[in-house]
Amino acid sequence: MKLYRSEFDSEIFGVDWFKLKLDVFDQFNKINLCRKIIESNAGYVETKIRASNIYLEKSLKEIGFRKISVQPTFQFQLTNSKNHKIIDKKYLKEILDIETIERISNKNCNLFRASRFNLDEKLDLRLVKKHMKKWIYNSLQNKTYYKYIINDSFCTLKKHNNDMIIDLIGVCVEQQHQGIGTRLLKMSIENSINIGAINLIATTEFENTKSVLFYLKHGFHICNTNTVLHLDVADLCT
Repeated sequence: MKLYRSEFDSEIFGVDWFKLKLDVFDQFNKINLCRKIIESNAGYVETKIRASNIYLEKSLKEIGFRKISVQPTFQFQLTNSKNHKIIDKKYLKEILDIETIERISNKNCNLFRASRFNLDEKLDLRLVKKHMKKWIYNSLQNKTYYKYIINDSFCTLKKHNNDMIIDLIGVCVEQQHQGIGTRLLKMSIENSINIGAINLIATTEFENTKSVLFYLKHGFHICNTNTVLHLDVADLCT
């Protein structure tokens, strides 16, 4: 069991935001967990558990955790893909200027209405918007990420071991229903193949029906499902 402070979330929400990682082999002990949370001086705690672990979810709810969302992780097997082509390099950006990053962040920070932060009724929506804006900004600014930009729509990817992971993908309101999302995804697939990755991974919320259908439509399959729970420590039942 690990409990650690998230600097990014704490800064945005103005509370000591901690993330709780429960090992699948941990013997769950409510008393020990409550004591550890209190000793950490956490104000808010977020955890993700396997959606199939109903017993653990129930136990966490008994001490004050609230179920926020269910997150499917999608996988696209790149080794099975054929006839890939070299991507159009004009959409692949290594470095973006600050003005472009700020413009894209401002235009797209309201897109992710089914994120786990938007779904938490206890969080101030103004801070949630600020959080999303900063997340987009950091993702576009990260020099190790692959970035695809079509006007003000974007997709960012990061390499993890032999896989590529979609960090964020967003189509600005003015460009929606024009196939931009599909173009961004196909470029991500093509680039991932060209660099030798085995899988392309994406995570969303089941509450985001459009996103779920989008990935299924393009050949992704669900490889894992997690439940996200939040705890306002003021609600902790010891």
